[in-house]
Amino acid sequence: MLLMDSLLNFSRQFLSDKIGGLMDAPLLIQPSVLPHESQPQAHNFEVMKHLPLSFFEATLQKQEAADVTSIETVKSRLETKAVFSGYDFTHSTTTLTTSRSRSAYSTLGSMLDKLDLQIRNADLINAVDTKEIVSYVITTHLIPDIMGNLRAYGRQRFRCTACGQSYRRIPLLQHCTCGNKLIQTITRGSVVKYLKLAKRLVGKYEVGKYLTGRINNLSDEIDLVFGKSKGDQALLTDYTN
Repeated sequence: MLLMDSLLNFSRQFLSDKIGGLMDAPLLIQPSVLPHESQPQAHNFEVMKHLPLSFFEATLQKQEAADVTSIETVKSRLETKAVFSGYDFTHSTTTLTTSRSRSAYSTLGSMLDKLDLQIRNADLINAVDTKEIVSYVITTHLIPDIMGNLRAYGRQRFRCTACGQSYRRIPLLQHCTCGNKLIQTITRGSVVKYLKLAKRLVGKYEVGKYLTGRINNLSDEIDLVFGKSKGDQALLTDYTN
Protein backbone atom coordinates (compact mmCIF):
# COMPACT_ATOMS: atom_id res chain seq x y z
CA MET A 1 0.00 0.00 0.00
CA LEU A 2 2.80 2.42 0.86
CA LEU A 3 4.60 1.54 -2.36
CA MET A 4 1.50 2.15 -4.49
CA ASP A 5 1.01 5.53 -2.84
CA SER A 6 4.49 6.57 -3.99
CA LEU A 7 3.90 5.30 -7.52
CA LEU A 8 0.37 6.63 -8.08
CA ASN A 9 0.30 9.90 -6.12
CA PHE A 10 3.67 11.32 -7.11
CA SER A 11 4.84 13.57 -9.91
CA ARG A 12 7.80 15.90 -10.26
CA GLN A 13 5.27 18.61 -11.16
CA PHE A 14 4.07 18.53 -7.55
CA LEU A 15 7.52 19.45 -6.21
CA SER A 16 8.30 23.01 -5.22
CA ASP A 17 11.04 24.87 -7.06
CA LYS A 18 12.19 26.50 -3.81
CA ILE A 19 14.98 25.35 -1.49
CA GLY A 20 13.97 22.11 0.19
CA GLY A 21 11.48 21.19 -2.50
CA LEU A 22 13.14 17.81 -3.04
CA MET A 23 13.25 17.03 0.67
CA ASP A 24 11.37 13.81 1.56
CA ALA A 25 10.31 13.35 -2.07
CA PRO A 26 10.30 9.65 -3.15
CA LEU A 27 12.83 10.13 -5.94
CA LEU A 28 14.56 6.88 -5.00
CA ILE A 29 12.67 3.78 -3.88
CA GLN A 30 14.68 1.14 -2.06
CA PRO A 31 13.02 -2.30 -2.23
CA SER A 32 14.46 -3.49 1.08
CA VAL A 33 15.33 -1.52 4.20
CA LEU A 34 18.65 -2.37 5.79
CA PRO A 35 18.31 -1.77 9.55
CA HIS A 36 21.98 -0.95 10.05
CA GLU A 37 21.64 1.90 7.51
CA SER A 38 18.68 3.51 9.27
CA GLN A 39 18.88 6.31 11.81
CA PRO A 40 20.45 5.27 15.15
CA GLN A 41 17.30 6.40 16.97
CA ALA A 42 15.32 3.67 15.18
CA HIS A 43 17.60 1.04 16.70
CA ASN A 44 16.16 1.79 20.16
CA PHE A 45 12.69 0.42 19.31
CA GLU A 46 11.75 -2.62 21.37
CA VAL A 47 10.60 -5.68 19.40
CA MET A 48 8.95 -7.76 22.14
CA LYS A 49 5.38 -8.96 22.66
CA HIS A 50 5.47 -8.43 26.41
CA LEU A 51 7.61 -6.34 28.73
CA PRO A 52 9.19 -8.54 31.42
CA LEU A 53 8.86 -7.94 35.15
CA SER A 54 12.56 -7.12 35.36
CA PHE A 55 11.94 -4.08 33.18
CA PHE A 56 9.42 -2.60 35.62
CA GLU A 57 11.71 -3.40 38.54
CA ALA A 58 14.48 -1.50 36.74
CA THR A 59 12.20 1.53 36.37
CA LEU A 60 11.59 1.54 40.13
CA GLN A 61 15.35 1.57 40.65
CA LYS A 62 15.64 4.45 38.13
CA GLN A 63 18.27 2.67 36.09
CA GLU A 64 19.64 4.24 32.94
CA ALA A 65 18.07 2.99 29.72
CA ALA A 66 21.44 1.76 28.47
CA ASP A 67 21.82 -0.44 31.58
CA VAL A 68 18.51 -2.29 31.08
CA THR A 69 19.37 -5.51 29.24
CA SER A 70 16.05 -7.34 29.60
CA ILE A 71 14.48 -5.50 26.64
CA GLU A 72 15.19 -6.74 23.13
CA THR A 73 15.61 -3.87 20.67
CA VAL A 74 16.41 -3.53 16.99
CA LYS A 75 19.99 -2.76 17.95
CA SER A 76 20.37 -6.15 19.64
CA ARG A 77 19.36 -7.88 16.38
CA LEU A 78 21.79 -6.13 14.08
CA GLU A 79 24.22 -8.44 12.30
CA THR A 80 22.03 -11.47 13.17
CA LYS A 81 19.59 -13.65 11.19
CA ALA A 82 16.62 -12.12 13.04
CA VAL A 83 17.33 -8.62 11.75
CA PHE A 84 14.68 -8.77 9.00
CA SER A 85 11.78 -10.63 10.62
CA GLY A 86 9.97 -11.34 13.86
CA TYR A 87 9.50 -7.73 14.95
CA ASP A 88 6.80 -7.87 17.63
CA PHE A 89 4.96 -5.11 19.47
CA THR A 90 3.22 -4.81 22.81
CA HIS A 91 -0.02 -3.07 21.77
CA SER A 92 -2.16 -3.59 18.68
CA THR A 93 -3.83 -0.80 16.72
CA THR A 94 -6.34 -0.57 13.90
CA THR A 95 -4.87 2.52 12.25
CA LEU A 96 -1.48 4.12 11.68
CA THR A 97 -2.91 7.63 11.79
CA THR A 98 -4.25 9.66 14.70
CA SER A 99 -7.42 11.66 15.07
CA ARG A 100 -5.44 14.87 15.46
CA SER A 101 -4.00 16.18 12.22
CA ARG A 102 -2.12 19.00 13.98
CA SER A 103 -0.22 18.99 17.23
CA ALA A 104 -0.59 21.60 19.95
CA TYR A 105 2.89 22.86 19.07
CA SER A 106 1.61 24.12 15.71
CA THR A 107 -1.61 25.62 17.10
CA LEU A 108 -0.14 27.56 20.02
CA GLY A 109 0.88 31.11 19.23
CA SER A 110 4.04 32.24 20.97
CA MET A 111 7.03 30.29 22.21
CA LEU A 112 6.12 31.32 25.77
CA ASP A 113 2.77 29.53 25.46
CA LYS A 114 4.50 26.41 24.16
CA LEU A 115 7.02 26.42 26.99
CA ASP A 116 4.35 26.98 29.65
CA LEU A 117 2.35 24.03 28.32
CA GLN A 118 5.46 21.85 28.27
CA ILE A 119 6.21 22.64 31.90
CA ARG A 120 2.58 22.06 32.94
CA ASN A 121 2.70 18.65 31.28
CA ALA A 122 5.92 17.87 33.14
CA ASP A 123 4.20 18.75 36.44
CA LEU A 124 1.45 16.21 35.69
CA ILE A 125 3.81 13.29 34.95
CA ASN A 126 5.29 11.63 38.03
CA ALA A 127 8.10 10.05 36.02
CA VAL A 128 9.36 13.47 34.90
CA ASP A 129 11.50 15.68 37.11
CA THR A 130 10.19 19.17 36.35
CA LYS A 131 13.23 20.82 37.91
CA GLU A 132 15.48 18.94 35.52
CA ILE A 133 13.34 19.98 32.54
CA VAL A 134 13.39 23.62 33.63
CA SER A 135 17.15 23.53 34.20
CA TYR A 136 17.69 22.05 30.74
CA VAL A 137 15.48 24.68 29.08
CA ILE A 138 17.26 27.50 30.89
CA THR A 139 20.72 26.14 30.08
CA THR A 140 20.19 25.25 26.43
CA HIS A 141 17.63 27.85 25.30
CA LEU A 142 16.96 30.84 27.52
CA ILE A 143 20.49 31.76 28.61
CA PRO A 144 22.07 31.36 25.13
CA ASP A 145 19.20 33.35 23.60
CA ILE A 146 19.49 36.22 26.08
CA MET A 147 23.29 36.33 25.87
CA GLY A 148 23.28 36.12 22.09
CA ASN A 149 20.73 38.90 21.68
CA LEU A 150 22.56 41.10 24.18
CA ARG A 151 25.82 40.61 22.29
CA ALA A 152 24.08 41.27 18.97
CA TYR A 153 22.57 44.46 20.41
CA GLY A 154 26.03 45.80 21.17
CA ARG A 155 27.26 44.94 17.66
CA GLN A 156 24.19 46.01 15.74
CA ARG A 157 24.00 48.34 12.77
CA PHE A 158 21.70 51.31 12.28
CA ARG A 159 19.50 51.56 9.21
CA CYS A 160 18.03 54.54 7.41
CA THR A 161 14.24 54.51 7.16
CA ALA A 162 14.31 56.03 3.68
CA CYS A 163 17.27 54.88 1.59
CA GLY A 164 18.08 51.75 3.59
CA GLN A 165 21.73 52.67 4.11
CA SER A 166 23.20 50.94 7.17
CA TYR A 167 25.85 52.28 9.54
CA ARG A 168 28.06 50.49 12.03
CA ARG A 169 27.87 53.53 14.29
CA ILE A 170 25.53 56.52 14.30
CA PRO A 171 27.14 59.46 12.44
CA LEU A 172 27.83 62.70 14.29
CA LEU A 173 24.99 64.23 12.29
CA GLN A 174 22.58 61.92 14.19
CA HIS A 175 20.85 61.09 10.91
CA CYS A 176 21.54 59.56 7.52
CA THR A 177 23.44 61.44 4.83
CA CYS A 178 20.15 61.68 2.96
CA GLY A 179 18.68 63.56 5.91
CA ASN A 180 16.29 60.89 7.18
CA LYS A 181 16.09 59.17 10.56
CA LEU A 182 18.19 56.18 11.60
CA ILE A 183 16.65 53.30 13.52
CA GLN A 184 18.03 50.32 15.40
CA THR A 185 18.06 46.91 13.78
CA ILE A 186 17.86 45.16 17.19
CA THR A 187 15.55 46.49 19.88
CA ARG A 188 15.40 46.10 23.63
CA GLY A 189 12.34 43.89 23.33
CA SER A 190 14.24 41.22 21.41
CA VAL A 191 16.92 41.16 24.12
CA VAL A 192 14.65 40.86 27.16
CA LYS A 193 11.85 38.77 25.65
CA TYR A 194 12.83 35.66 27.65
CA LEU A 195 14.29 37.37 30.72
CA LYS A 196 11.00 37.65 32.60
CA LEU A 197 10.24 34.00 31.91
CA ALA A 198 13.69 32.91 33.05
CA LYS A 199 13.40 34.87 36.31
CA ARG A 200 9.97 33.38 36.94
CA LEU A 201 11.28 29.84 36.39
CA VAL A 202 14.28 30.19 38.71
CA GLY A 203 12.00 31.71 41.32
CA LYS A 204 9.44 28.91 41.16
CA TYR A 205 11.70 25.87 40.74
CA GLU A 206 14.86 24.93 42.62
CA VAL A 207 17.29 24.91 39.72
CA GLY A 208 20.37 25.52 41.84
CA LYS A 209 22.33 28.57 42.87
CA TYR A 210 24.46 28.51 39.73
CA LEU A 211 21.61 28.93 37.22
CA THR A 212 19.83 31.38 39.51
CA GLY A 213 23.01 33.44 39.74
CA ARG A 214 23.50 33.43 35.96
CA ILE A 215 19.97 34.71 35.36
CA ASN A 216 20.38 37.42 38.00
CA ASN A 217 23.73 38.46 36.51
CA LEU A 218 22.18 38.70 33.05
CA SER A 219 19.38 40.79 34.50
CA ASP A 220 21.92 43.15 36.08
CA GLU A 221 23.84 43.44 32.80
CA ILE A 222 20.66 44.29 30.92
CA ASP A 223 19.81 46.93 33.54
CA LEU A 224 23.26 48.46 33.04
CA VAL A 225 22.70 48.65 29.29
CA PHE A 226 19.08 49.78 29.14
CA GLY A 227 18.32 51.04 32.64
CA LYS A 228 15.79 49.57 35.06
CA SER A 229 12.94 51.36 33.34
CA LYS A 230 12.42 53.55 30.32
CA GLY A 231 14.44 56.73 30.62
CA ASP A 232 16.57 55.57 33.57
CA GLN A 233 19.74 54.99 31.57
CA ALA A 234 22.35 57.60 32.45
CA LEU A 235 23.91 59.76 29.75
CA LEU A 236 27.46 61.11 29.58
CA THR A 237 26.06 64.63 29.88
CA ASP A 238 24.73 63.76 33.34
CA TYR A 239 28.31 63.74 34.65
CA THR A 240 29.58 66.94 33.00
CA ASN A 241 28.20 69.37 35.59
